[in-house]
Amino acid sequence: MWKVLIADDEPKIRRGLANAVDWESLGMQVCGLAGNGREALQIMEEQKPDICMVDVCIPLIDGLDFIGQSSNDVIYIVISGFDEFEYARKSVELGVFEYILKPVNEEDFRQIITGIL
Repeated sequence: MWKVLIADDEPKIRRGLANAVDWESLGMQVCGLAGNGREALQIMEEQKPDICMVDVCIPLIDGLDFIGQSSNDVIYIVISGFDEFEYARKSVELGVFEYILKPVNEEDFRQIITGIL
């Protein structure tokens, strides 16, 4: 079973992403929800997720720094409220699988998740 970590400082977004997909039917499970980059790193070390969805602007360690400090063996999906070229460029440099803008469209989100398989 694939493990999924969701890191976003907005509780509503974290819950929405966690409930947007029937993870189990895809052979996946949400192994952690983090409200900041430090929590995300801790969950990353403990749970060793296969997929990590991370907001660009989260407290303590921003999303792109978090990706830079984390494992290269993880599939990263960046979620952002900012349509900023620099964030997208940096995401590409870090090998991010997908860059999604908020608000997240549930159907697009499902297609991205199933595209990983």
